[in-house]
Amino acid sequence: MFEIKPFQIFGSDHLSVLVFILSLAILIPYLLRHQPEKIKSRFGNGLAFLLIVNEIAKPFIYSSIWPEDFPFLKMLPMHFCHLASFSAAFYMLTRKRIFFEIAFFWGIGGGLMANTQPDVKFDFPHLHFLLFFFSHGLMWLGIGYISIGLDNRPTLKSITDVLKVTFPVLFLVYLINLIINYFAEGSPANYWFMMQRPAGQSIVDLMPDPPFHYIFFILLGVTMFYVIYLPFYIRDKLK
Repeated sequence: MFEIKPFQIFGSDHLSVLVFILSLAILIPYLLRHQPEKIKSRFGNGLAFLLIVNEIAKPFIYSSIWPEDFPFLKMLPMHFCHLASFSAAFYMLTRKRIFFEIAFFWGIGGGLMANTQPDVKFDFPHLHFLLFFFSHGLMWLGIGYISIGLDNRPTLKSITDVLKVTFPVLFLVYLINLIINYFAEGSPANYWFMMQRPAGQSIVDLMPDPPFHYIFFILLGVTMFYVIYLPFYIRDKLK
């Protein structure tokens, strides 16, 4: 029998699952990199389907198992990582580059914060722990497959293109938060963490109280986009 302990950030369970999902997100795409296009297409379509189904099913699963902690309107797939998963799936199905760029920057930026500072109460093998890291690991696998398996990389212009999408979506998500919280009891909506801080420990705890925290949140997000691109910039300069 496993003893389920309270979640410990960067504890053995946390570090183990981070290494596991990151390794799979790199290794599987690398092994598929030189496979025939037919095999890669089948894998991509299957992964896209799994990503979409997972995000659509998640609100129903969470609200059924933990209705007090995760009401349905709180779990709609509208956070950065959810939208990055959809975007990765849409790229695999359509091969439209903007979906790769959104998935890459939103998924890596949002995924780094989510996976290193997760809103999880208990360690492995608690079901919430498993569901959380399955979803985020699946997202990273999608991004890894698009980047390594399908040989895509961002450019400096990609950051501008993603920001042109990010700010309108940010405004739309804020309106959705306001509408849901106006009509729903208990103000459950906190998408993109605009209305209040994340429940777990995170860097947001060092920021001012909402809504002023979002000024720093935006600056942090834009900075993270450039940090994510930095290895590609250095590589190009060295070449």
